Amino acid sequence: MAAPSRQMIVDLDMAFPARWKANGAAFVWTERIYFNNYNQASTTTNFDLLGFPGGVMIEGAWVLVNTNFTGGGAGSATFSAGTTGTPTLYVAATSVFATAGTKTVPVALVGAAQVPGTFLGTAATPLASATVRTQLVVNVNTNLLTAGVLDFYMRLRACTYRAK
Repeated sequence: MAAPSRQMIVDLDMAFPARWKANGAAFVWTERIYFNNYNQASTTTNFDLLGFPGGVMIEGAWVLVNTNFTGGGAGSATFSAGTTGTPTLYVAATSVFATAGTKTVPVALVGAAQVPGTFLGTAATPLASATVRTQLVVNVNTNLLTAGVLDFYMRLRACTYRAK
């Protein structure tokens, strides 16, 4: 059985093209994610970010944990980000749960190394719009959590294509 998913549409308005051009076609995209984005009666819950335009490469990803994911009897919580097929592709499953003395917040969690030319869309259809999947895995149902805030970042680069 697939993990339940919640979705958010990414609205890339007209301000983005100017930013892409000013930064050598690169842009750092961020999304603040709260514990209640994963409000499902399941231990593994997805939060999908939809509508990234085609022709966008990912150069890196990272997470800044502002408030640890806790509450509801949780004993562990891991966050990952990637594609719908491989939700750990950009950020491997990493703990966002705190036990006494393990860490203080905010904490930066570095994502996986990206191969140059990795598109948000698939390699077979790099011009297709893409979905980025974030996933939270907890040892209790995610709707029992009472705290947790993180900022998810991706460094993206727009590409141009020559069509014949």
